[in-house]
Amino acid sequence: MRNASTRSSREVSELKSFKTIIGIAAICVCLMSFGFMANDVDAADSDFGNKEVTWSGFTDNDNGTLTAYITNDGTVDETVELVVKDYSSGKVLASTEATIVAGEENKAVSVGFGYGSEGKEYVVVCLYESDGTTLISELGPYEIDVKHSIWKDWVTYLVVVVIIIVVIILAYFYIRGAPDRAAKKAEALQGNTKSAPAGRTKYDANSQRKSKRK
Repeated sequence: MRNASTRSSREVSELKSFKTIIGIAAICVCLMSFGFMANDVDAADSDFGNKEVTWSGFTDNDNGTLTAYITNDGTVDETVELVVKDYSSGKVLASTEATIVAGEENKAVSVGFGYGSEGKEYVVVCLYESDGTTLISELGPYEIDVKHSIWKDWVTYLVVVVIIIVVIILAYFYIRGAPDRAAKKAEALQGNTKSAPAGRTKYDANSQRKSKRK
C-alpha cells in the first residue's frame, strides 16, 4: 500500500512538472509570436525609390552633392537616415535624416561631401531606420569621378593678379591724361566760336554829290 501511494504521488508530481513545462513552452511561443508581430508592425515601409542615385560637382577643391530618392509605401510618416560610406573602408562620408510622408514617392534627399584629391572614388548609399542602426536597404557601389579644379593651381591666382595690375595701370594712365584731353577739347571749341572780320562799307558816289549840291 505504501509503495502504491508513493508511486501515485510521484506520478502526480511528474504530471504537474510536465504541465508546468508545457505551460512555459506555450508562454514562450506566445511571446515569440508577439515579437514577430511587433517586428512586422515596426518594420519600415520606406525604401529607395525607382529613380537612380545622382551626383555632381565633385572636384579636388569643392564639395559635391549626392542625391538619393526614397519612397514611403506605408500609411504613416516615417523618419529615415541616409548614409553615404566609402566602399573600401566603410567610413561614413555624409549622413542626414529625412521625414518621408506616407504615400510619398521618390522624395529627393541630398548630402554633401568632398575629397582632397582628384581621381575615381567608390561609395555605397545606405538607408537606415530612425535609430541609425537598423539597415533598410543598400545601393552601390557607385563610381564618382573627382575632377581637378583650376582654382587649386597657384598659376591661376598669378594670372588673376597680373590682370588686375594691368587694369590698374591702364586706368591710371587714362585718368592722368584726362586734363590734357579736356584742354585740347576746349581749345577746339574756342577756335570754332571766333567771330568773322567786319565787312567794308560801300562808298556811294551819287549820294555824296547830292549832299554837296544842297
